[in-house]
Parts: sequence; structure tokens; C-alpha cells
Amino acid sequence: MDTITSSKKRNLSLVFLASGLLDDKPKALIQTHLKTTILETVMNAFFSVNYQKLDVHINRSIVTYPLNYENDFKQLTTNYPVELVLGGQKLYQTIDNSFQAIKNYLQDDDYICFIATDTPLVTSEAVEDIIMRFSILDGDLFYPFVSIESYIVQLGKKAIRNRTFVKLARDKFCGTGIVIVNKRSLLKIWDNLIYIIENRKNPLKMARLFRINFLWLLNLILGRITVLQLEEQVERVFGIKPQGLLTTFANLAFNIDKRQDLEDYQEIVKNINNS
Repeated sequence: MDTITSSKKRNLSLVFLASGLLDDKPKALIQTHLKTTILETVMNAFFSVNYQKLDVHINRSIVTYPLNYENDFKQLTTNYPVELVLGGQKLYQTIDNSFQAIKNYLQDDDYICFIATDTPLVTSEAVEDIIMRFSILDGDLFYPFVSIESYIVQLGKKAIRNRTFVKLARDKFCGTGIVIVNKRSLLKIWDNLIYIIENRKNPLKMARLFRINFLWLLNLILGRITVLQLEEQVERVFGIKPQGLLTTFANLAFNIDKRQDLEDYQEIVKNINNS
């Protein structure tokens, strides 16, 4: 990971995935400590980045919304440069809907940034750090991730109970709510996309997809595999170049998926305010 590339300007489309529900209500509409919804917090963080300075051009920006909530999302996004696209019941359906809405406007080398909108702690500084490194590194697929050490130090030990951490050489890591991929590579892995999304939190099922042999799988289970070895395996199997972005911004990795996460979020905010 972290291989410097050329200074070619990159085109990037933003897709804010806001179709997820908690207790039958959109998670993106949950109010945050900033007195805004999570969706607004995330959009503010992304639209505060100086993309011109980073030599990145924003093509299109899309917000997916759940069925029966179009009016709520229209009111909420009026002042943002985004288009609304109806999401699906499953995450892969939402990604499919958003991709179908923009794919004809994209060249093969254009990138799409898929963004979760159930991450209430996201800041513009964290987003700018990711976009800056995306703009200068070589890769087809970029996936920011956080170490368990950074996560505990910044958010507290209780906050890890609902997170999925994968043990690799030297530490445990979890993904964030951001994935950046170019159009060409997305089309290349499209047939496997449903399996990847549905089993993204199951390392063993993912290992089968990545054609990992027994010895390799054993080393993965024992935590002896490095991030670089994982990237090399993905490149061999799928023919795309992944680029891991190890970030110290643990706030990118905290999301509200269950009722317990809301309680953890309130405790995190209380600790931040008292620090």
C-alpha cells in the first residue's frame, strides 16, 4: 500500500448511501450532537473539502433514500449539490441503483466514492485526509481502515463491541464507511459484488471468494497475513489494484447499525465534551 503515483487530475463522483433503516426509520435522519442529521453532517464534511487544491474534480453527487421518504430527503438536501436516487431494500440494490444513475456520465478511469451516512462522528479533516491520499496514490480501489488501537484510544473500549475487526500481522483492523473505486474495476467485480457486500463482515466467506488455499487461510486466522499480502491476493484474483489507506481518524469507522450503537454514540460525545 501507499505507492506514489502521477499527478493526473482525478474525476470523482460522490454517492451518499442513505437508505439504511433502524427501527423502520432512516438512520441518515438521526440527529447528531451538531444539531444536524447524520446525512447533513456527512455531506458537510465532504463538501467542505477543497477538491481543487487536491487536483480532484467532483463529477456528480447522489444521495440514495429509502422508499416513502423522498419528501423528507428533498427538504434536507435542497441546499446541497446532490441528486436523489431511490435506494433498495438491500445494500447491493442501493449501490446498483446509484451506479445505474451515473455510469453513463463516467469514463472508465473515473472514480466513485461510496459513503455511508450512518457515521455521525465524521469530520472534514478526516475526509480531507482520505481524499488527499487518494489523489496521489496509485490504485483502482481505495479502502480506508482503522487499527483497533486507534479506535480504543479515541472512542473508548466499549465502542468496539459492535465493530468487526480482522486480525492481521501486527494489529487488528476494521473498515470505515468509505470506499472509492473506479468505474472499470467496479464493472470487473460486478458479478461478485452481491457476495462481497453480503459477506463483508465474514472473513471466512470472503477468503473463499479470494481463492485462498488452506495454508494461507490458516495464516489469516492466526493473524500472520499483512495488509500488503491481502492486496496482492485481491490483485491476482480480480485483476484490480487495491490500495489500503490506514487512517488515524477512528471517527470514520464508528457507525450506527443497532440501538446499542446509539447509546455508545451518546457516551462518546459526552466524553468528547468533557475532555
